[in-house]
Amino acid sequence: MDLWFDGLKRPIRLDGRAVELLPLMHEIIGTWSFREKPKNHVDPVITLWWHSGGFSRTSLWLNETKTYIDPVNAVCDFIVDLTHAYNADHPDVLCLHCAAPIINGQLVVFPNGYNQGKSTLMALLASRHIRILCDDVMPFDLSSFSGKSLGIQPRLRTPLPSGLGNNFDKFVLDHEGRRSDRFQYLNLSQEYLADFGETYPVGGVVVLERNESGENELVPIGQADALKAIILRNFANAMPAADTLNRLSDLINTVKIFRLRYSNGDIAHNLLLDTFA
Repeated sequence: MDLWFDGLKRPIRLDGRAVELLPLMHEIIGTWSFREKPKNHVDPVITLWWHSGGFSRTSLWLNETKTYIDPVNAVCDFIVDLTHAYNADHPDVLCLHCAAPIINGQLVVFPNGYNQGKSTLMALLASRHIRILCDDVMPFDLSSFSGKSLGIQPRLRTPLPSGLGNNFDKFVLDHEGRRSDRFQYLNLSQEYLADFGETYPVGGVVVLERNESGENELVPIGQADALKAIILRNFANAMPAADTLNRLSDLINTVKIFRLRYSNGDIAHNLLLDTFA
């Protein structure tokens, strides 16, 4: 079976028992539509199949085959290649490893790497009725300074974070999606998560620092720090480096730039609203 995702020029191939991943893809990838067709393309961009007791995958972005026994982990890792495929077919945009809520009709972009609390903060904001565009990857148009949603559900790491309050715990429980020993996906409706293709202008860049010291503050940062944070989170390489740097410098000159240090979710929520709403 070949899956033709909106925005991709080549299909994703599911061979044999890999079709068992389809229900998970529909749930986790959410509103990113794809069409199921018989295998007829000579060169799929990504191929998944069942092999040696697990789900295996090859793609242009892998040096060797990857195999996962748990189907949730297999789909989770597949999404990494799926975003690479999207980026390859849209060389005129950047792809940022970031999270972004929608506040007052604009995006507040958190250009952070792994294990720095992006997804936790997005789930926290969603629990307080702030829609989110993404918790991990965002295509970013440098010509309009706007970000686009891929419609992928947020993913929390397990064990789930503690100390964020009863409202957060209830929200996660009420919107619980698929899970594995490593990850817990949420299952958010359009009320909380932007659909695939929704686009909003960027109004702020916030470098995130979660801490356990009790410190909660949103403080201005220098343009160089904000620019560095965004450049380090861009995994697109088709656009000339000089053009990318010039446009990102223009962005930093246009939007609000801060560093958020937080240990208390309620305070972080209020700081963001006070600043961007």
